[in-house]
Amino acid sequence: NEETYFRQFIAGFVSIWHSQLQLDFENAPRWDAVAPDLGPHLSRLPDELLPAIEKFLIIARDGCENVREEDSTHEKTMSENVLLVQCLTVICRHFENISAVISSSYISSCIAISNFIMTKLDKEQSTDLETDVLFVKSVARLLEVLYDPYLTWRSYIRGEHADYSVLNYKISPLQPEIVPFIYDCFQSGKATKNAHIGRELVHILGAVIAGSQRQIDLLTIFQLYIGSVRDLLATEHFLTKSSSIGSFELSHDDDNYIDIGALCAAIAFIRDFIPDHANKLILCNALFEAKFLANLVQIPEQVKKWNIDHQTLGTVLVETLQKLCYNSEKMQYNLMHTNYINVLFDGLRAFGKPSSSLISQCLGFAFDEQDTRQVNPIVVTKLVEWIPLMAETEQNMLSEVLLKKCAGTMQ
Repeated sequence: NEETYFRQFIAGFVSIWHSQLQLDFENAPRWDAVAPDLGPHLSRLPDELLPAIEKFLIIARDGCENVREEDSTHEKTMSENVLLVQCLTVICRHFENISAVISSSYISSCIAISNFIMTKLDKEQSTDLETDVLFVKSVARLLEVLYDPYLTWRSYIRGEHADYSVLNYKISPLQPEIVPFIYDCFQSGKATKNAHIGRELVHILGAVIAGSQRQIDLLTIFQLYIGSVRDLLATEHFLTKSSSIGSFELSHDDDNYIDIGALCAAIAFIRDFIPDHANKLILCNALFEAKFLANLVQIPEQVKKWNIDHQTLGTVLVETLQKLCYNSEKMQYNLMHTNYINVLFDGLRAFGKPSSSLISQCLGFAFDEQDTRQVNPIVVTKLVEWIPLMAETEQNMLSEVLLKKCAGTMQ
């Protein structure tokens, strides 16, 4: 009942259990090496523990919502709030405890505090950046163990696909605050200002999708993701405070050359949405319904006047489109038999002389490496029309490839 003793108990509890549990998510165990009873069962813990954690998180949330600019006392308690979240994470490593945690106000309080922190970081008002970032990362870890207790998402991004038929756990209902919070972080640009937090938010979405499997609303999740890509295309995400719109004019002498690493990464990450197992068709259909194709082919036109590395962006974009079409006949047909193919290549041609890597990726659309007799005449035509705009080296390379490929299909 004494707060001092309670805080001491939490600190000791987290210290002891963190040393026993595998909570390094960057090196998480394989999905089939995770036991459902790694953490302590609630029956072994004080009855007052969860209610006390809930109370202090509510107090912390209220403190954030009512804080005055001149009041810095909330900074002193943020490290204590981190321990509360980490304590909940430890408790949830025993799967039978998850329902007790997810049915209370813990998540709502954690999201509210995280939102407060993200706003502070966005306004560069944080006086303890390391602790503030640690709180948001701790909340992300908590959400991962709640919605993906076997850490199948962490296995998936290492190329280790879980067999969900042998996993037995109750899928937790998704709290309504989570997806809007993540979407707002990307839409407002808050997530792009801190790459570490942005990555954690993507991991939350991945864990929700991977952990929930057939019961998750994939269409909504994918719509939110492609929405975040559209928001990244808003110029204010790339401009520095001292920049003007003029800095988007093509100029090799311009110091405001734009780093589009976040945009390229977001586009490339789409490839990881398509697994190598049976759920592929379900995911591809959801990607199609979320209009990924329509949004992606418009990107070249949207960024053609930006002072950026157009060739790298174009290569990443075409490689992503190629994987989508390779795994979905519906998307392949839609791209090749609508105006999308014209929009894509018109935009790519506006990028100037294409690089060898961009041409090579485009050739992947024209010819099927698995079946040399398969040729996509629409793409071949687009590439031939593009030759006069290429540098001599790329002209020779493309002409030689087209000659060999077309000659091979005549046999």
